[in-house]
Amino acid sequence: MDQIIILNGLLKHRLRVGLILLIWASIPLITNAQAAQRILDGEVINFRSNENIQGSYLLFDNWQIGSIEDLEGNVTTQVKLNYHTFDETFLSLLEDGQVLKLNKYLYRKIAFDQDTFINLAMFKMTGFGRIIYYGKNLKCFEKVVGRKNTANKKAYNTVNSKYQIIQKSNTLLIMGEEVIELRRKMKFLEKYFHKKELKKLKDQLSLDIKKDDDLKIVLNYFDH
Repeated sequence: MDQIIILNGLLKHRLRVGLILLIWASIPLITNAQAAQRILDGEVINFRSNENIQGSYLLFDNWQIGSIEDLEGNVTTQVKLNYHTFDETFLSLLEDGQVLKLNKYLYRKIAFDQDTFINLAMFKMTGFGRIIYYGKNLKCFEKVVGRKNTANKKAYNTVNSKYQIIQKSNTLLIMGEEVIELRRKMKFLEKYFHKKELKKLKDQLSLDIKKDDDLKIVLNYFDH
């Protein structure tokens, strides 16, 4: 009798374990990327290309894997991202193919393998800027803005009118409270830095400030 009770108990236990395993197996697996994107703050938008528009608002040709840091320092990694140059905010491509327009008031930094973008709201500007140099007193960013122009002026405001997206890149230099639209020429920098010191740097290092790395050298030298 005792053996029968033990066998019945063992059988019930195995059935419970089997049922739990069956339920667990039926639950869809959630990857880290999926879980991360479910907690992002933003709104799903209807994003698709328009045949009447030449070019793209997107900064990157392909979606890039990056990380997002919010205002409280929380970081979400392995997110598919692109920058919408017209709305001046980042988009996230979700696992189901939908596109999420991120809350640009919540996120402060977007980082990729090579580049980092920072929310320019802290400098009283809109959009995000790619960090070229971030020092104690001097900061420098590249900001790209998209604009829609009429491709054919004769067809303006007609059903056949076509538009083209123009992406304009500006280099912004922040000195204290002043924001300067920087021209990538040594002559322009002479307005803000010592002329002889600039010339000395240029001659010694053969600098070309159209290159980010060379511009960093100049800014780092005068950042005191």
